[in-house]
Amino acid sequence: MSIIKKLKDPEFATLFIFHLIFVIILIVNFPTGKFFIGWDALNPEFNLALNFKRVFSAFWQENQGLGLLGGHGFAAVLPHNLITLFLSIFLPLEAIRPAFTFLSLYFGGLGMYLLSKLLLVRVIEEVENIPKSMAYFGALLASLFYMLNLGTLQMFYIQLEAFVFHFMALPWLLLITIKTLQAPNRKNLLFFFLINFFATGQGFIPPLFVAYMFALTIFLLLIIFCKRFSISIV
Repeated sequence: MSIIKKLKDPEFATLFIFHLIFVIILIVNFPTGKFFIGWDALNPEFNLALNFKRVFSAFWQENQGLGLLGGHGFAAVLPHNLITLFLSIFLPLEAIRPAFTFLSLYFGGLGMYLLSKLLLVRVIEEVENIPKSMAYFGALLASLFYMLNLGTLQMFYIQLEAFVFHFMALPWLLLITIKTLQAPNRKNLLFFFLINFFATGQGFIPPLFVAYMFALTIFLLLIIFCKRFSISIV
């Protein structure tokens, strides 16, 4: 089947548009021949062994000044270190941090697409005379807004990994919560554990975890409300 025929499928077409826009963003903005450094930057790629050691001695940060009690969640950078270790196998040193940053933008947008599609499909199924394809185009708009709004631009322009992790993880955390509530089987529970583990990277800035808990609480209350009044969203 040619790509022209596949584009008649609304789900394929919307994902194609999403990936096309992301590739354009990547080509225009990916730095070459220089290091990509933000404010208060974390660069474990410069010395991975030392940074893994600091993860497991996170309470006391002897590398800062004369040593101090860690004010951030230094243990929470373990997922970032693991991802950096993986990227270091394939990429030159200066490309590791921008690759991680753009992968976070991509997976955050993709997660928002999948989350929005799941919710919109269920809503449209309850309404007559609205084609299911509208759910896919609505999900595309939601994912593009999530990726391209001014708040995201500010977050990624001079990024700190915790905020980038938060952007990437939030839609996936809500998506896997829904799927686990729908079907608490072994597969969903495994993905629930893995996504929540890697999402702990946002815990380097502890208030981000509080923000996530507020979002999750509101989300769960909404699900309970809809269940109470027999409104199907999950």
